Amino acid sequence: MKLRLVIGCLLMVSAAALAQLQQTFDRVRPSVVKVRTADTGHAATGFVWQSADLIVTSLHVVDGSSQIIVDYVEPRVSRSASVERVLKDADLVLLKIKDAPQVKPLRSSHQLPTIEDEIHALGYPLNTPEINSFSFKQRYGGRRLQDNVSTKVLAKLRQNGYPDPGLEVIKLGSESLLPGLSGAPIFDSKGVVVAIGNGGLEEGALNISWGIPAAQLIRLGQSTQRQLPGSKGTSELFAAELEAQMGQEVQFGEVRLIKVRTRNLAQLMGSADDQLGLNQLANAFAMFNPLAFQYDIYQDVNTGATLVVPAESVLKPRAGEPWQVTLPFSQAGLPIWMYVMLEETDSVMQAQNLSVQFETWISQQYDDTQWAADPQWSYLTPFQRFDGLVVNRKAWVGMTWFGDTKYAFETLALRNLTFLGAIGVRQDAPAQLMQYCISYNWQPPQCQQVQQLSFAWAHLVLGLQLSGFSL
Repeated sequence: MKLRLVIGCLLMVSAAALAQLQQTFDRVRPSVVKVRTADTGHAATGFVWQSADLIVTSLHVVDGSSQIIVDYVEPRVSRSASVERVLKDADLVLLKIKDAPQVKPLRSSHQLPTIEDEIHALGYPLNTPEINSFSFKQRYGGRRLQDNVSTKVLAKLRQNGYPDPGLEVIKLGSESLLPGLSGAPIFDSKGVVVAIGNGGLEEGALNISWGIPAAQLIRLGQSTQRQLPGSKGTSELFAAELEAQMGQEVQFGEVRLIKVRTRNLAQLMGSADDQLGLNQLANAFAMFNPLAFQYDIYQDVNTGATLVVPAESVLKPRAGEPWQVTLPFSQAGLPIWMYVMLEETDSVMQAQNLSVQFETWISQQYDDTQWAADPQWSYLTPFQRFDGLVVNRKAWVGMTWFGDTKYAFETLALRNLTFLGAIGVRQDAPAQLMQYCISYNWQPPQCQQVQQLSFAWAHLVLGLQLSGFSL
C-alpha cells in the first residue's frame, strides 16, 4: 500500500519574517490573560486594553458568574475582577481589576484586515496552562453573522439574546478557533488588535469560526450597561471552554490530543471535508441507524489534527510505532482493530515517507495477508482543500493463505507538514454466512456476532471518514 500525495508549492517564510513574528508574539504575550469563573467553571482568554486595570473578553465567558478571576502571564499572579461595561449585542465585556499588575495595554485598530492579511491570536485553547499561538486567513463571504449560520443556529442566537445576528464579523479560516479562545486578541503582524475571538459552529467534528471586529471596542468603552444579562448561553456557538467538560488528554512527544467533545453522527455530518463520501458510507450502513452512532472527537491544539473515534475508545501512544486504539467493541472479543500515527514533519517528502512507513507497518502486522485495493471505497486521487489539506482515503481487501479475508479502511492526511494516518482493520465473517445473516435479517443465533461485527465496523469506518484537519 502506498500513498501518493500531491506535492504543491510550499510557501517558504524567511528567517527575518519568522523572527519579526516571534518578536510580535513576545510583545503581545504579557498582555494576554486567562479569564475563568470560579462558580460556573468557564475558562477562556482576555487581554489588557486602554489601561492596566481593564480587561476585554467575551460576554458569554463570564455571563451568569459572580466570581471572575484573571490569571496573568508576567507576573504569574491572579486577581479578582468585576464587570465595568457590557456590550451585549457584540458579546463583549470590559472587566475591572483591583490591584492590577502594570501590564502594557494592547493597541487596537478600527480598520478591518484585508482578505490577504494573515492575522494571529494568542490564548488558552481547551483551558491549557500555557499560552498558544494561532495564525489565520480570513474566509471570503457574507460579513454578517446571520449570513453564515443556519436557521436553527439563528433561533438559538435569538433565544440566547446575543450576539446580534446582524453583527458584522470576521470569518476565520485555515485554523479553527478552538474552545477557550473566546476573548482572545486577534492581531496583525505589528501586534495591533483587529478582532476579538468569539465563537464558531460546533455542529460538526470540524468547526467554523469568527471574531468580532475591534471597531466594536469603541462602543464597549462608551457603553452605559454595567450588569450581566444572565443568559445561560449557547454552548454550540461559542469558543468558551467549560472546565467541567474537559476530556481526556493524550500526549506523546509534540503531539497533544485532547478530547474536545462527544457527539453523534447526525451532529457531525455538516462539516466533513468529503460530504459525498460520508453520505455514501452512511447510506451503505443505513441498516444500523448510523446517525445515532456516538463519537469522541480528539484534536491536537497546535495543528488542528482531528481524530474521530467511537465513543469510549482509549488511545494508547507507543514509542517508535503507530498508536493503538482500544475500541469499545474489544470487550466483546470482536476481531476489529484501529491504529493511528500523528507526527509533525520537516518536508512533504518526509510526510510521504511516513505514510509509506505507516502502511508498511500495518501490512507487517498481518503478514499472512495479501492486500488489494477496493476501488469502490478508494479515492482515485488525493483530495485537496483550499487551506492546504491533502487527504487520501482508501479501502483494502485482504486474503490469507487459508482463504480467510480481512478488510481495511484508512484516512491519510497532510496539512502544514503534519501527517495523520488512521486505519481500521477487521477479520471478515465467511461470505456465505454474511449473506445468510443479511437474508434472514440477522435473526438466526449464529448471526449475532456477525451482526455485532458489522455494526462495530460501520461505527469505526464513519469515524475514520470524519477524521482529518479542522478548518
